[in-house]
Amino acid sequence: MSELSSPESEFMLKEYERIHSLVLDEIRQSEQRVNFFIAIASTIGGAILLSLQIQSISLETKLSVIEVVLVILLIYGLIILSRLSDRMVEIRFLSKLQEKIQCYFRKDSQEISSYLKFKEELASSPLLTSRVDRQLSIYLRGTLHSLIIFTNTVICAGIVLTALLLFKANSLTIAFITILVTVTSAFLLRTFHYEMRDRFRPMMR
Repeated sequence: MSELSSPESEFMLKEYERIHSLVLDEIRQSEQRVNFFIAIASTIGGAILLSLQIQSISLETKLSVIEVVLVILLIYGLIILSRLSDRMVEIRFLSKLQEKIQCYFRKDSQEISSYLKFKEELASSPLLTSRVDRQLSIYLRGTLHSLIIFTNTVICAGIVLTALLLFKANSLTIAFITILVTVTSAFLLRTFHYEMRDRFRPMMR
């Protein structure tokens, strides 16, 4: 019996297929969570714009309600970002297990070894050579965590803007503080994402 048809190889192949299905499930759940949050945020944003056009309710009341809604939405957004960080760790862990199984088959087959070597060479030769270009490409492509960070940043800016309007701050103060909070919150949310990612441990399944 050949090495590739041994009981060990059959186990490895089934394990690889099981891990692959787990990876696809993690990716699918991550995309569903992000899409659901973006849909909720977009719906609330539209509802806020419509509520501002209602003349029968005072502006202070509308701003107070908007403030509470945005705070609740931000809390939910942080939960989504945390869960997304968890799933990214899980996906990377499962990908490492897949690579280990590939190495198992690689040593017993020259064809598999040649294919995996070609795959590694192809992956190590990026079309974009500049690091700045690669980072810009990642942001323009819109990864899940960057999309969530961007949405939460907009929500933070909305919370501050609403609070400043409630306190009747002047336009210059509103513009300066809103921009400052937007930049700061983007940095803090990105840091939060990486902190959460470092704290999570993969699940053994």
